[in-house]
Amino acid sequence: MARNIITGIDVGTNFTKAVISDTRELNERGLPKVIGAGLAETRGVRHGYVTNLRDVSESVRRAVKAAEDKAGVKVKKAFLGVGGIGLGSVVVSSAVMTSRADAEITQLDLDKLR
Repeated sequence: MARNIITGIDVGTNFTKAVISDTRELNERGLPKVIGAGLAETRGVRHGYVTNLRDVSESVRRAVKAAEDKAGVKVKKAFLGVGGIGLGSVVVSSAVMTSRADAEITQLDLDKLR
């Protein structure tokens, strides 16, 4: 049976949390079963404002890695939540052909998006 994985990430002022669930497996309340969760100290956020994007990115990587290790799956897509005072958003959609036959996204692929 194939898995249908959903990942959610919350970047808070103090902690970054990641949760991975499998929608094909339901818990006793009928909700998707959580198969992995990760927690990392948030760096690069002060009073709800992102002050250092690289530090925040590293916090997200650490939380997702911890969740992936517990779930035994690799995250390919995620829903990200970042709250804060005066926070705005821009929705962007983009596509690029991957440079590898196994469809793994490399830094070269990310550079093509800019």
